[in-house]
Amino acid sequence: MLVNRGDVHAYLLDKCQTIAPDDVFALAEQRREVLAKAKQYAAGHPHVRDRVELATDLLSDYTEGECLNIPLYSIAVVAVAILYVLQDIDAVPDFLPGGFDDDDLMVEVAFEIARPGLVRYCASKGMDCAVLDAKAARAKKAAKV
Repeated sequence: MLVNRGDVHAYLLDKCQTIAPDDVFALAEQRREVLAKAKQYAAGHPHVRDRVELATDLLSDYTEGECLNIPLYSIAVVAVAILYVLQDIDAVPDFLPGGFDDDDLMVEVAFEIARPGLVRYCASKGMDCAVLDAKAARAKKAAKV
């Protein structure tokens, strides 16, 4: 892979410092586009699709004032990952074979960094947190094969 976990972690930490509330509001307005893009992951990366759906729920709820108990840091990191997923041309362009692998890694690392806030969000919504666990997501993918 052209991108490693350390590069992704550094990218997320750098970019989340530039996210402002208006950016999150603009991203929440792109919810349909984000979810449509996530459907492209269904075959090879179903856990990414599930995580993107959770992330869009979080961002939408944040913009509607429904999850004010979630750390802003978690919101920013998740927003950066979703913005990355929306890009067709990124570290590995999406139209190339394996083009979603970097997006997969970006979302996985973002969820690791934002985990405390995401756990808090899931708990506040009465949701299952299984999608947060990368090992569970991989096991779910393997079971479907």
